[in-house]
Amino acid sequence: MTVRSTGSGCPQATVRPADANAVVRQTCGPDGHLHVIPARVASQIGSVLDPDLFDVTTLIADGYDDEKASELPIIVQPATAHARVAALGDVLPLPSIGAVAGRVPKKSPATAKLATNSLLAGAKKVWLDRKVRATALTGGGQSAGLDRNLGQIAAPDAWKAGYTGKGITVAVLDTRADFTHPDLVGRVADRADFTAEGGDAVDHNGHGTHVASTIAGTGAAAHGQRRGVAPDAKLVIGKVLDDHGSGADSGIIAGMEWAATRADVINMSLGGSDPDDGNDPLSLAVDGLSKQIGTLFVIAAGNSGAAISSPVLCRQRADRRRRRPQ
Repeated sequence: MTVRSTGSGCPQATVRPADANAVVRQTCGPDGHLHVIPARVASQIGSVLDPDLFDVTTLIADGYDDEKASELPIIVQPATAHARVAALGDVLPLPSIGAVAGRVPKKSPATAKLATNSLLAGAKKVWLDRKVRATALTGGGQSAGLDRNLGQIAAPDAWKAGYTGKGITVAVLDTRADFTHPDLVGRVADRADFTAEGGDAVDHNGHGTHVASTIAGTGAAAHGQRRGVAPDAKLVIGKVLDDHGSGADSGIIAGMEWAATRADVINMSLGGSDPDDGNDPLSLAVDGLSKQIGTLFVIAAGNSGAAISSPVLCRQRADRRRRRPQ
């Protein structure tokens, strides 16, 4: 497929299907996104195949075009518990959603066709391993906004009543943290990197350090002022977003599974770019881990001023209302 920008609205695409006589349908959504759908799989979109796999605009924006990537990252739920998805080669298990993450080669049409046929024969669900990004910081940063925000949520009153986070562990899944920051020294109980094998796990972005100090910073850098909401809580830090504040669903789910066994609360100040109905891999992982382990997930929503995007917590909130007060 060759895609050309039109300057406004949907781009134009010229398609050469692997099967010469295949029927391919192009549509332009109200959001200006171009979708290209082979007729032979159209009936499986939604039920088996993630619609984002055919959203050309999203694929290009996330860097999955041929110029930038030779493989397409996907998440697959096998049709049976013991099925092996051979088309993906080495995979990352994601037990919280009964799935695996892997990559499909796409440079060779013949190889891609064989891999696709294998997936369609052995998969219950196939998702694009989507990009997720850190939610924007607003309010001028911690020094400008934290004092006022602590008052808005009555944190000083909670401290006076003895609620300082003592005995609680909070996991922060983000861009990691600066462990030499005075507010975080001695606060971190465990750490891991899910963005790159052998990665240095250092926060080169700043977002994760900001979030971690807002949650449990001691205030040491400001002589006891501007401490976090729960200054006596311990922290578990997982790097699931890279130095540009971007990560993939699969790496974030792996971080969620790791953190759920180590923390009472998991904070995720991240999200996708589009509204979501709660059936994407991240949302399913939230639901699964909440039910299996009982860890409380706290996930950003609405920071960009748009609709709530992935991951969402609709079913988790309903379940927790039945089990415990908010």
